[in-house]
Amino acid sequence: MSKKALQLGFCLAILAATLFNAPASQAIPFSYSQSGVGGTMAQACNNAAQKIENNCDIHGPITTTPGSCKPLWGLDGQLLGYVCTCTATTSACGKFIDPQF
Repeated sequence: MSKKALQLGFCLAILAATLFNAPASQAIPFSYSQSGVGGTMAQACNNAAQKIENNCDIHGPITTTPGSCKPLWGLDGQLLGYVCTCTATTSACGKFIDPQF
């Protein structure tokens, strides 16, 4: 069996194990999180989810946890906008290894 097929099989096995509903005492502690920043909460959460999409070749369902929005003031006291934060989490993140390495 090729190395890539073994890697894919291993990643799929981990993903399948994390997706099944197990009792809390038997939960597998795999998770992967990324944080995002944006001018609105929607942008911040989209940016966080996009980081997971960019960093994982295969992943579980993505959930987002909104953080907070803080005002961004200019030097003259004018409100320039807001800075919002959000965290995206997935149950598993798999990255295929390039066979050239």
